[in-house]
Amino acid sequence: QLVAPSRFVTRGPTFSPAELAEQGWVPFTATEAAQAGTVLAGTPSASGVVTGRAVVVDEPRDVAGGILVAYRTDPGWVAALPSASALVIERGSPLTHVAIIARELGVPTVVQVKDVTKLVRTGMEIQIDGTLGTVTVLAGAEHDTEAEQGAKTAHE
Repeated sequence: QLVAPSRFVTRGPTFSPAELAEQGWVPFTATEAAQAGTVLAGTPSASGVVTGRAVVVDEPRDVAGGILVAYRTDPGWVAALPSASALVIERGSPLTHVAIIARELGVPTVVQVKDVTKLVRTGMEIQIDGTLGTVTVLAGAEHDTEAEQGAKTAHE
């Protein structure tokens, strides 16, 4: 349930909460969600504009037509693409396997979107512009059990 900093050093078998905090690890619940109107810039990877419900995940799964938002992907994520209306990846490049397949399938994709998995929550209405490389938050997540559970699951 912690959000890792982009770089950290490990020594020894365990870290105390104070040592984790000192290196930049913060609880997911301590991060602020993006507000409506926030525009996150990334690298365009597959053209197209899609508006829909964000589904933040940490493993490939069916997102029922939502916009799949992930920290990183590997070739195993290809199986989740047919269920996604768009794809947003925090770490990666337009030349990653999943980004290439997304282009072939016509799934609008934006990659290298800094902190997207911290700022976007499951259930938020977002718009992806795969040509410009932007992710725009249109509305916050509704406070329902499904959205809150999806956000927790994505960061556990």
